[in-house]
Amino acid sequence: MRQLLSDVRTAVRAIRHQPAFAAVVVATLALGIGANTALFSIVDAVLLRPLPFRDSGRLVTIWEAGTRKSRVAPGNFLDWSDAAKSFSDMAGFNAAGFTLTGDGEAERVGGASVTLNYFDVLGVRPVAGRTFVPRDAEAGARIVVLGFELWHSRFNADPKVVGRTVLLDGQAYDVVGVAPPGLYPSWPTATARLSFAARTQQVFVPMRMDPQRAANRTSHVMGVVARLRDGVDLGAADDEMKALHARLAALYPAENEGETALVAPLESEITGEVRPALTVLLGAVGLLLILACANAASVLLARATAREREIAVRRALGASRAGIVRLLVTESLLLALIGGVAGCALATALIPLLTSILPQDVPRLAGAAVNARVLAFAVVSSIATGLAFGWGPAMRASGGDPSAGLRDGGSGSGDHRGQSLRRGLVVAQVAMALVLVTCGALLMRSFERLRQVDPGFRPEGILAFQVVLPARYAAMPEISAGYNELLSRLRGLPGVLAGAVAYDSPLESNWVDSFAVEGSARPKRDGAAHLAIVSPGYFETLDVKLVAGRPINERDSQGSWGAVVVSRDFAARVFPGENALGQWLRLGSVSAMGGVAADRFQIVGIAEDVHSVGMAKASEPTYYVSSNQFPQRDMSVLLRVSGDALGLASVGAKRD
Repeated sequence: MRQLLSDVRTAVRAIRHQPAFAAVVVATLALGIGANTALFSIVDAVLLRPLPFRDSGRLVTIWEAGTRKSRVAPGNFLDWSDAAKSFSDMAGFNAAGFTLTGDGEAERVGGASVTLNYFDVLGVRPVAGRTFVPRDAEAGARIVVLGFELWHSRFNADPKVVGRTVLLDGQAYDVVGVAPPGLYPSWPTATARLSFAARTQQVFVPMRMDPQRAANRTSHVMGVVARLRDGVDLGAADDEMKALHARLAALYPAENEGETALVAPLESEITGEVRPALTVLLGAVGLLLILACANAASVLLARATAREREIAVRRALGASRAGIVRLLVTESLLLALIGGVAGCALATALIPLLTSILPQDVPRLAGAAVNARVLAFAVVSSIATGLAFGWGPAMRASGGDPSAGLRDGGSGSGDHRGQSLRRGLVVAQVAMALVLVTCGALLMRSFERLRQVDPGFRPEGILAFQVVLPARYAAMPEISAGYNELLSRLRGLPGVLAGAVAYDSPLESNWVDSFAVEGSARPKRDGAAHLAIVSPGYFETLDVKLVAGRPINERDSQGSWGAVVVSRDFAARVFPGENALGQWLRLGSVSAMGGVAADRFQIVGIAEDVHSVGMAKASEPTYYVSSNQFPQRDMSVLLRVSGDALGLASVGAKRD
């Protein structure tokens, strides 16, 4: 220990005598260590932290899968829940959204409609009150469990909120409990992904299964989470579910033929899509750290050449080679630790920047911070870095002939081994720099290609926001009239060129619906496609081109026959070699409404394909029905505006 302290003091003096050299090495290392620490903090938050559920490794999600992975039909879920033996319990959930009013400003809150055993399956206990019990499913009961963040932001974490009444969509709901913080599966999307965004974790209400819904096997709307029994592995559970769904396909061929079940770990739903991207980024910044080590080693080699006389004198006075190596490595470790401290400071500044440019729906991204585990990573990285860039130069500097360093002119003369090592470092640096530049160029090329993808509409000048009509708008005519009045007022605002409403905005389709071609004797012509509910003016507002026929217009109302516009891809797939115009469809969701909407829809137009699930994926078959014939209280308002769109939004808010 005494010798180590002596080496540290000697290293400190050497560094102080050459501040320019120290600054170069520390800055180089701080950049590499800082970038790695910042990205590791994100990896730690998103990928490495365990899920906040009891025995979370036993939790799985279950999906249906045919031509594509999809959500689950209620009837199938109930049969799975009754018959599956691989799970101790199984829960269902579906997206739910409300307007919260009462104390404070009106606020849009999102969450889930869940089966009563949802929290039991996840293995969580409320931080206040209780979760759901059987009586909560009784007709007329309005019960809500608040999400942890909403409890803090809206109710100041007051435990007395349990037992109070809150207004959701104008209806009184009794607060029975508060869920602990967590990542709750709540919003299953049409592409069979789960959203874990904070906006989907705010409220939980009991799911009601009336007889009509319980028998429904055509509307794929549910997500399913289950807990594996002890001793049952994922493969066995997946095999059982596939066999079970094959029996359902035999019992209900019209709804389930050609489909199967797919079991996946819940954790993979959280990290699946983001894991490869973060792994690649971590590898890239790791390469940057190696490059920083090579740069620091080059500087140390140059410094070692200048210190040949000093080292020769130490050797002549009796210092061993091991002692020289220890001293030089101590200097390198000290520089690396100083660089690590500077890197942590840099990482603290980089984390907000990285989290702002990454997709905001990445689960747990907001939790990235320089915590104890990240600091431990930084310390280990600093020590490993110090050894990596310091060992080679130390061995070379201590291995020469001491007499050569004492001869006149010996200082700075170098040797062939040192020159070979420096040349090797230069080659390695060029190679790593070339890899980084190539990766960056490929990334920019991919981004440029993504920018060049035609989304199928003109996004410039579009202002979009979501509206939920109050609960007093209950009947379909009232909902249609409410949105038509809203559009009439918005179109009158200065700067508004056109306007429409739609269930889901482009690029964010969340409704895949079944359909059947009327009069078709070929079952293959039945299937599923993205359902878009749009108002008259939708195609004109978004500048979606019509290939043939006409768009949805004012004639498509409650009192008229059903009208549907299909995408070019839909027409090509369902009616190959035929004219789709004039064909009649029966739509699953519309038919399930019990005759309150048109039950037959004639194809009146064919529109260009619009990307429905993001720019990175190809457009998929879509059909559009009129919001006047199939109105929904929860809609997106789309306005084409001139000038400052956000400024217009603030004007509209002041007028309201």
